[in-house]
Amino acid sequence: MPKIVFLILEDVHLLDLAGPAQVFYTANERGANYELCFSSSQSQITSAQKLTLSQLTPVPVVRKEDSIIVVGVRSHKDKKLEFPKSYQNPEIINYLQKSAKLGVRITSVCSGALLLAKAGLLKNKHCTTHWQLIELLKEIAPKAKVQDAVLFTHDENIVTSAGIASGIDMAMYMLEQDLGARFAAKVARDLVIYYRRNGNASQTSIYFEYRSHLNQPLHRAQNYIIQNPNQTIKLEELAKIAKTSVSSLTRAFKDEVGMTALQYQHRIRLEPARNLLLSSDLSIEKISDKCGFNDPRSFRRTWATTFGISPSEFRQS
Repeated sequence: MPKIVFLILEDVHLLDLAGPAQVFYTANERGANYELCFSSSQSQITSAQKLTLSQLTPVPVVRKEDSIIVVGVRSHKDKKLEFPKSYQNPEIINYLQKSAKLGVRITSVCSGALLLAKAGLLKNKHCTTHWQLIELLKEIAPKAKVQDAVLFTHDENIVTSAGIASGIDMAMYMLEQDLGARFAAKVARDLVIYYRRNGNASQTSIYFEYRSHLNQPLHRAQNYIIQNPNQTIKLEELAKIAKTSVSSLTRAFKDEVGMTALQYQHRIRLEPARNLLLSSDLSIEKISDKCGFNDPRSFRRTWATTFGISPSEFRQS
């Protein structure tokens, strides 16, 4: 059972903690198997919002498959920026350094990046933090590749996120890395959120795109298509599943998704093909068969129509 260790220190920001914690809690409700550990250097702390958190456990022993989330804390005093005192604990710094050497995934929310910098974990790494702390992070970690205007960054075993709510985006990204896009999409729906990637991401997963609307019949249709990617579903059948009329569903796809129901089905079917093109040496013919296309010619034609280049050209790029 992989651990998710939430490192919670004095003056923690509640949303920095609660957002990612809710993501992994909901994942467990969906069948994931994470052990959530809420740990600190002391058993009781007070949050920046003056809420007392108690019964916190000592930091646990971690293994390579585990993750540590350094939760953001207050970094202002009298309206001036300062390095948080709770980030100067040598035992915590040593814990992070030892965990990093084991290959543990170490992540941060908001000001948590400052602690990673203090531990020397951001050298030559792409990283980010809250926009108000960017210059301070550059000062503390001059050899880090600090990025502004992104939600989160991922460089080897280090993942850093920007301020407050972006911790949810980072946690959703971690979840997708662990359990796949389809599982993460189900969790996103449970949380009523629209998943976003950072500005450097080349492409947002199709499972998360076009889902920020509030049209419930359309969501039902999209869910069914995602759950049955290899099935060609007639519009009449899809409307019955969505509990709406054909005309209403057709209009909803056009207005909210920007494509027809058939085009959306093609995009969903092409997503696993895209992953196989990027991560395997399988031939176009085998990928076509695995992804439910009638023949390689149909796969190539659908791919080229959707993306403007052939599957082979995409793989070479």
